[in-house]
Order: sequence, then C-alpha cells, then structure tokens
Amino acid sequence: MSQQRKQISDLARQERIAFKKHSLLRMHERKINADEVKKEEKAMKCALCNGKMMKGYTHLTYEIDGSFFLVVKDVPAMVCNQCGEAFVEIGVVRVVEKIVEVAKHDGVTLGIVKYKAAA
Repeated sequence: MSQQRKQISDLARQERIAFKKHSLLRMHERKINADEVKKEEKAMKCALCNGKMMKGYTHLTYEIDGSFFLVVKDVPAMVCNQCGEAFVEIGVVRVVEKIVEVAKHDGVTLGIVKYKAAA
C-alpha cells in the first residue's frame, strides 16, 4: 500500500510541475500578446489629426475616364474618431480592386455594390 501511495504522490507531483510549466508558458505568451496589443494601440493614431483609429466602415468611389463610376459601400476600414478619415488595409484594397475590375469587365458604367456581397 505504501508503494502505491508513493507512486500516486510522485505522479501528482509530476502533474503539478507539468501544469506549472504549462501555466508559465501561457503567461509568457499572454505577455507577448499584451505587448503586441499595446504597440498596436499606440500605432493606431490618425496620420492627419492624431486622433484614435477605430474599426469601422467606409465607402470607396471609383471614376475611370469619366465613363465608369462605381461606389463600393461598407468597406472595412480604420476610421478616425476625430476627423473621420478612413484608412483601408492593403488586403481589403486588393479585394476592392478586383470588384472594380469585374464590374468594369461586365460593362457596368454606373453602379453601387456592397463589399460583403461582392467580395
């Protein structure tokens, strides 16, 4: 009986050690993530007025040669809470450019399209 208790005690100790190692690793990961979030928050300032940038939506208008007009509505963007200036990430811009190309190829001369429906 005493041998079994010792084995159980050893297993429990090993599990506690493994749990502590896992917890420390997770805490380290969280600290890194928290630091990255803080850096992002500091970097998320408007280039025009230094206001705070927040996730939102904007409309993008395209005019080509005076004969093609397209408005892409509800495009995901970072929008300044002070001046309202919108900044669109490059990946989203590429999707919008494809939407514009498809509309132009399809012969659209005047149109309004929602980003989510066309993306």
